Amino acid sequence: MIKFFKIIAVITIITSGVMAQEKSPFVGEKYEKIKKDFTFFDAYDPWEPFNRHIYKFNCQADYYVIKPVTDGYKYITPVVVQKSITNIFANIMEIPVFVNSLLQLKGKKVIGTAERFIVNTTVGVLGIWDPATEWCNLIKYNEDFGQTLGYYGVPTGPYLILPILGPSDCRDGFGTVVDKVGMSMLYPADTKDIVKAGVMALQGVDTRANVKLMYGETHSMFEYVKFRAIYLHSREMLVTDAKTGVYTDK
Repeated sequence: MIKFFKIIAVITIITSGVMAQEKSPFVGEKYEKIKKDFTFFDAYDPWEPFNRHIYKFNCQADYYVIKPVTDGYKYITPVVVQKSITNIFANIMEIPVFVNSLLQLKGKKVIGTAERFIVNTTVGVLGIWDPATEWCNLIKYNEDFGQTLGYYGVPTGPYLILPILGPSDCRDGFGTVVDKVGMSMLYPADTKDIVKAGVMALQGVDTRANVKLMYGETHSMFEYVKFRAIYLHSREMLVTDAKTGVYTDK
């Protein structure tokens, strides 16, 4: 998700360049360049009015609830403990990465992810520490069921913003449900629902604590369009990696 936001600087530059050129006549090469820049923001978004309402809801929820809770968590929790919690969740998430790499028949990622999980679970004491990265320089891969569906040619479908979870599409939204249901099956059978909810809440807070960008921080009336482009193109790169291996997410 953090990589999702790294592209925003590039998109801002593109937008600024396009707006600067709007004062000139749209002719010849200049027109073709502007048209090409704007196609970056094209998206299949037939539910845009609904999505914009959910986007606004997420913005308010983040500002008034999620971000304050996250700030409180960061204030009372020592940095070393925060890092350990991040590492534990990252280690647990190696499991769906392993499964989806296996489903895509990507042997290198299957082996690499298994090595990371074994090293961090044993030497790293259940993932509290990350020797797989710090000592072994093992690549951390990014695979989920949405990427697996994309690997086998399932189209994205309409763009979709999920409450709290944020940008998605029909394919990735279904993939998210499958991944989360699969992860919930790892709990012992007698685990109480309140414990599961607590772990899920802590994971959400930890994820938000590691994302620096805030809604509205771009100070742009086109923020919805920018975020949509960021999400769709970053997912496209990940699925391209799944098919060709050209792009590697570390």
